[in-house]
Amino acid sequence: MATAKKVADSFRGRLGDTVIYELNGQLIKRRIGKQKNNPSKAQLAVRAGTTLVANLLKPLKPFINAGFELETKNTTLNPYNKATSLNKLNAIKGVYPNQEIDYTNVILSKGEMPVYEFVNVERTKDGLVFTWDTSEKIIGTKPTDRIMVVAYCPEKNFAVYSIDNVRRNEGTEIIKLPKYKDPYTIYVYSAFVSADKKAISNSIYLGNF
Repeated sequence: MATAKKVADSFRGRLGDTVIYELNGQLIKRRIGKQKNNPSKAQLAVRAGTTLVANLLKPLKPFINAGFELETKNTTLNPYNKATSLNKLNAIKGVYPNQEIDYTNVILSKGEMPVYEFVNVERTKDGLVFTWDTSEKIIGTKPTDRIMVVAYCPEKNFAVYSIDNVRRNEGTEIIKLPKYKDPYTIYVYSAFVSADKKAISNSIYLGNF
């Protein structure tokens, strides 16, 4: 894919095996159509990784949109694109064809706010209870910051989240989980975002249940 400066009379549309279109004030040129040659092992690995990350992020889109909104502001990327790129680099382990998601390295938000790593999670019969120390004073944070929490289940392909319901100075957040007859695994993450949405922290992995 290539980009170019916007020109009023620039061509837009399909030309041979390429397509040219405008995105966020820039002209984007990329190839389209099927590749005629057999893909290499490296290409197959990239495709497999892309599929893994797409399956991971699909139920997490609302959380992703909030988590990467600031990171992609004034760029040609959208939050989903950015999350896909970062997780392809950081959250895939193994060698093709034995690749899998490394849930400890999944990134669901990115920003400059200091990360708070000491959020505790307790499993209850109905869901998850998150708690943290409200007495800590951290430069770059405010009592009015909101906590963002999410529980993701790959087996059932669902995510339960709370994006900005509870303030940092409240110290407790609760989310309910769906009930199934058979057991399943959830992976849990948190981040903090300012009340005015102008600052956000990187997400952190809190464990699995």
